[in-house]
Parts: sequence; C-alpha cells; structure tokens
Amino acid sequence: MKVYSLNEEIQQLKSKYEEVSWANENVKCFTDPPLCQKTLNGLAEAKYVRPTEIQRESILPALQGKDILAAAVTGSGKTLAYLIPVLEHLYVSKGSRLDGVAAIIISPTCCGRPEEYKLKKLPTPMVPELLQQNYVIVALEDKITMLRSFIKNHLKQKIIVFLASCKQVKYIYEIFCQLRPGISPRIDTASWTLILIDPKKLFSPRAKIEAFLAQNPELKASAQRAFVAYIKSIFLMKNKKIFNIKALDMEAYAKSLSLILTPRVRVSTSHKPNVFCNL
Repeated sequence: MKVYSLNEEIQQLKSKYEEVSWANENVKCFTDPPLCQKTLNGLAEAKYVRPTEIQRESILPALQGKDILAAAVTGSGKTLAYLIPVLEHLYVSKGSRLDGVAAIIISPTCCGRPEEYKLKKLPTPMVPELLQQNYVIVALEDKITMLRSFIKNHLKQKIIVFLASCKQVKYIYEIFCQLRPGISPRIDTASWTLILIDPKKLFSPRAKIEAFLAQNPELKASAQRAFVAYIKSIFLMKNKKIFNIKALDMEAYAKSLSLILTPRVRVSTSHKPNVFCNL
C-alpha cells in the first residue's frame, strides 16, 4: 500500500472527485468513493460499512461542490449524507479553528405544533434552583489580570473562559502556559475554602508576559493578532450603543496584552470592499 503525504493525499482526493461516479448500485461500501483515511477510519469504528441510497446519491455531488436538494425518510442516513462532505471539505481545505466558521448546519425542531404545547415543554423555572449566577464588571485593560488571579485562586475548580475571538483564545492559552499557575501543596488541608480577592492586591503578570514577548517574536505576533481580532469583533457588532469601539481605551488594552506599541487596526467603514479606516 502506497503511503501519501498530506498534500499528496489531498491532491489525489481532488482529482478523484470528478473521475468517480458514486451514484449507482455497484458501490457496496464506503471504501469505494474518494474519502480521506481519517473519515474511513471513523466510519469503520462506528460500524458503518455500506452507504444508504440517500448517501450514494448526495455525498459525491456535495464533494464536487454541487448544490443538493434531497428528501428521505427518518433513519435513512441523511445525517451522514451531509456530515461526510462537511468533514471532507474541512480536511481538504486544511481548515482550523483560527479560520473561523467553515460550515453551518441548520437543523429544524418540531414544526406545526401549537405555541401552548411548546410552552408547556419548557422547564419551570428555566434556571435550576441550586444554580447560582454571579457576575462582576471589569475594565477591559484589567481582564487578563483578573482572570489570572481568579484561576490561581480556584485551581480545584473547572473553569470555562469565553473570549471574543479564536486568536484571543490562542494568545491567552499560550501566555498562561508560560506563566504556569501550578497547584498549591496546601490545597488538600481543608475540605472547603472561601477566597476573597482584593482588587488592590491583584497580581499583574504584565512584566513577566512582556519578558516572554521580548524573547519570543511569535508570541508577540500572537498578541498583536489577538488585539486586532478583538477590536474587529467589537467593530462588527450591530448594537453600537453597547459595543462602541470609540469608547475603548485601545492603548490600555494593548498594554494589558503586554504590547509596548498599540497595533493599528484596519477595518471597512462601509459595504464597499475598498473603503477602510485605521483605528
């Protein structure tokens, strides 16, 4: 069996898309059409061997970039019929999380039911009684410091952090890995602990991060990309009363990312592609 590199495999797949005709009864299994090895391995692990009629009729045209309007009964394999082309497209195009949205799947819920019936299905109350929700308003330039201090004081808990862009996620992950918060050896000395964070005593990792950026040009470039991605995400928001880009202290935000100079952001000011402004 010949082993191809990634680029060679992608070229082989693209060339076979136009050569192979899959919409016929002679195709007996998923190994016959031009699918990447990762997809074939996943299908094999899930015990999918033979494609159904809707899959034979729709997968190859989708791989060829054609529009498809199809209908089939429940349980006929419609999910794989569109999911396999999506995965193949992501593989062939070498898509990554940093590229943003690459595919959108819209799935309808139950239709035609009375509104009263749908309302009765909703849980009452909507929020569980034992779930506590709290929030704190933090200035943009203080968010990394607050997040760093919060994580250091809650090393035993699972924490999910949401950011405005994938490039922010990448940069925050990289610098926090460099900082290495660690786990306190006294963490098991008590069954529970109440931690109060004094805003005046927050530890700012800015000096350490600046040193990391000075030593690592790629990390500095990641910080600049995170800055630009966040500013653009605010600029693209429709509700300008809440997401007011002019109200942002960009210089302070850049410093919070440990950038000495504030990057220039170029954004479109109209629907015309050639009209831009520098922020």
